[in-house]
This record gives sequence, C-alpha cells and structure tokens, in this order.
Amino acid sequence: MVERVGRWLAWLPEHWPRLHALASCEPAGDFSLPHPTEAASLLARLNVPPQAIAEIVEALPSPADTEAWWLLERLHHAVVATDEGWFDPPWPAPWPTDDPFTRHFHTYVFLAAVPHVLAVHGARGIGTEVTWDTLTDIGLQIANYEVRLGQPGFDGAVWVWPHFRGDVFRLGRLQYDLTTIGFVDEGVVLGEPAVAVHIPALGPLTPDACDASFEQARTFFPRHFPERAHRVVTCRSWLMDDQLADHLSETSNIVRFQRRFRVADGGTPANDDVIRYVFGHLPSSLDDLPQESSVQRAIVSHVRAGGTWLMRDGWFEL
Repeated sequence: MVERVGRWLAWLPEHWPRLHALASCEPAGDFSLPHPTEAASLLARLNVPPQAIAEIVEALPSPADTEAWWLLERLHHAVVATDEGWFDPPWPAPWPTDDPFTRHFHTYVFLAAVPHVLAVHGARGIGTEVTWDTLTDIGLQIANYEVRLGQPGFDGAVWVWPHFRGDVFRLGRLQYDLTTIGFVDEGVVLGEPAVAVHIPALGPLTPDACDASFEQARTFFPRHFPERAHRVVTCRSWLMDDQLADHLSETSNIVRFQRRFRVADGGTPANDDVIRYVFGHLPSSLDDLPQESSVQRAIVSHVRAGGTWLMRDGWFEL
C-alpha cells in the first residue's frame, strides 16, 4: 500500500521516510467523515469561506478512494493519538492541482478530528464556545490560502494541528497553550510550567482586547488545569523584537503589546518568517510587497537596509 500511496501522491523522494513511518501505525479505525449536509454545517461553524465549503463538500472522499482513505486514516490517528508529538506536520499530501480534493486534502483530517477536540475540552470542563472559537483558525487559514494563491485550499496543517489535538485555547483576542520555560532569564526557572500566548491574524491588537484576554487567562488555566502552577505567560515571536520600536510609534498596538513583556537576551534570525507572517508569502523581490500599513513599511525598510528581524522570548507574571 505504501508504494501505491506514494505513486498516487506524486510526493517528493525525501518524504518517503515519513510515509513509511505512517505505515507502521495502527489507527484505531475510528476515522470517519460527516455526510455532505453535516459537513457543510460544520465547515460554516469553522468560519470556512462559502466557496471553499462548496469545494470541500463536493470532493468529500469515501473508503472507496482506497489510497486517500488509507493516508487520511493514519493522519487522523496522528492528531488524536495520546502520544504528544507522535507525528506532527509536515505531512504527505497530493500535489495541489485544479482538483479541489488535492487542495483540501488535510482539511478532511481536521474535519474528522472535531469530535476529538470537543471531547478533550469537555473532559476539562472547557465550554464549547472556547473550542469553536479556537477551531475557527482553520477557516482563517483557508481564506488566506485563497488570498495568496487565487483559489480555495489549505496548507496550514503545521499551524492548526495543535488546535485539533485540544492543546490550544482561544480566549478573546489571543490564543494560549501549555508550555514550559525554554529560555534563560532572571526571574524565571528553565523548565517551569508556563502559558504561551500566540497572536492570530484577527485584526488590530488593541490594548483593551489584550487586557480582556489576559484577564480570562488568569482564571481559565487555574480552573481547567489545577494540577499545573501557571505563574508566567511567555511569548516567542518577532513581536518581541525591540527593533520594532525604531520603526513604529510608541502608541502603536504592537509596541504597546511588546511593552507588557520582559524580553530575554538573544534571538533567532527570522526575516523569512516575519515576511511570510505579515504578507502571507515570500516574494521574489521586496519591491513586490505592498506598503499600505506602518507595519508593512517597517518590515520591508528594515530588511532592505540590511537588518535582521529576530524571534525573541518575552515573559510576564500572569
């Protein structure tokens, strides 16, 4: 079957080891997809754009699609397996073509995983409104795919995989997951439990919205994870790079967000990651990037001047 799936995928040779690794797993046999009407309703609840919903539903696979079903079943197992990080993305997938099935392949993995997330969150007493708010990230990824490539599709498994395992929680404007301190700085202990904050691309990062989200986090984690002592919020992001203050106003939302954190020394060069996050893709030339906002202008002018944006670690006591 591995050989058949590999030929069907037209995948790159270096990904064969990952395909063989999947072949060694024993899925529980609980992979299933909703019927078209139910799938359309579920996708709408995940904020998937209507045009994409129509394509996804039209191309729903079945067990008769032998190679596709074999791979989808194993990728679904990779999401719901209890072993953390058993087989995280990137995952094998068909090469994107005009056939909607190839462009939405991984969407079906996560569509099947929705009951798993609801069950994991429910066991912790987490309300379904948090779960659904969290899972709408897949709709955002699908919408961004169309902006970048001109047609609906999904290539964001690496981003939403933790959401559908039940490990990410959107509380208002911000998202959080459980982590441990992975950097050295005065005031924190390497390896101590912490809550990591993430900033989804959901519009302005206003101080009021952030205040409300952090206030939710202060009660959410002790209530639902009482066995962990969450003293600290961390953020590993280019938004922690203090060079941003050289390009943006002190009253900008980004600078004000950064000022909440104590930033640890060091950093990792991240020009490509920053450009991809802000603009949605890596251009062939900086001249191809829009310059419509102060953030867009800051990112481009810094790189054009030979500067390097950094991923840095920040933290504050929750």
